[in-house]
Amino acid sequence: MCDCNDDTDYVPEPEHVNLVMDGLMDSLGGNESLNLTNAQRYLQGVLYASGSVRTMNDVAGNEGFFSSIGDGIKKAWEYIKKMFNSIWDVFFKSDQKKMEEKLDVALKEAEKSLDDMEKASITPTNVAAVQKKVESHVASLPDSPEKKALETKVEHAKAEPSQPAQIKELHEILPEVFKAHLFNGKKLTAANGRILTAVKQLQDKKKELDAAEDDGHSLTGQEIQQFLNGLTGLPDVSKGIHNIAEARAFTSKAKRCKEAMKNTLSGFHNEQAHYKERISKIEAGINAYAGTQDPKNVELRKQISATKSDLAVITGIIAIADNVTNGITDICAVIEKACVSVV
Repeated sequence: MCDCNDDTDYVPEPEHVNLVMDGLMDSLGGNESLNLTNAQRYLQGVLYASGSVRTMNDVAGNEGFFSSIGDGIKKAWEYIKKMFNSIWDVFFKSDQKKMEEKLDVALKEAEKSLDDMEKASITPTNVAAVQKKVESHVASLPDSPEKKALETKVEHAKAEPSQPAQIKELHEILPEVFKAHLFNGKKLTAANGRILTAVKQLQDKKKELDAAEDDGHSLTGQEIQQFLNGLTGLPDVSKGIHNIAEARAFTSKAKRCKEAMKNTLSGFHNEQAHYKERISKIEAGINAYAGTQDPKNVELRKQISATKSDLAVITGIIAIADNVTNGITDICAVIEKACVSVV
């Protein structure tokens, strides 16, 4: 999600946000010369990698780059502004829509495959084609007693002397093949694990926000709670999906999860005006910075700290949303692949 060599076209990771802004606050706190903090050294590398400075010599700590007489603090702030803009101009204006479209396509394709299979009409004209599709689906299963049993049933259906008998047996085999593909598959389990991890991360983040002091406008747990509500409604498929009804229950609740996730992200997006105002105030403080003894420095650092916390939350939720999107998309792909389409 984050390519730190490009400061205008990515959504930064929460850890990147924290370290960059810690580097700025350490500089405002007077940590310079030979005693740079780890965050300042990280910030040095970021400024160099992003092209904000031409050589590493430009950010040598013993030359006072981060001091009030240097321009390091202002360069750091310019980078942070670009980082802020990337969240709203890249993710909220473009990437969020792509994320939602990716989920829409995956859900529609999974549901269409379920519809085709559930409404399957095997006739004398397509029985041979269906037979081949069923054989192919069974052959792609990993070796197991279930696979062997299905292979036996397929051979038995092929050996039936009458087409009506073949058609009857194929209709009975279809749901068994579907179930076999969705029972404890590695991809299904891994995707479900992503979702469970996201639930835990959201729960932890909400507890953290609920316990934090409110500056009058800082993020609360409300935006996260609606995402959490949608996510906890998803069925746990770690032990497989056993039939079409369970597959439909997943796709139905995944739609609700998508809407809940969209509402949470939209809530963050709608806070842009507040953050732009705060960014402007911080910039005014940076421009008027007169050293660590300036009494206004305390308020400036407080504003930066609050912004750091909120941006870390927002980028963290974006990362979780990305993982949830991939998890649901992977499960939908498994459902689609498990279906034997009959046309």
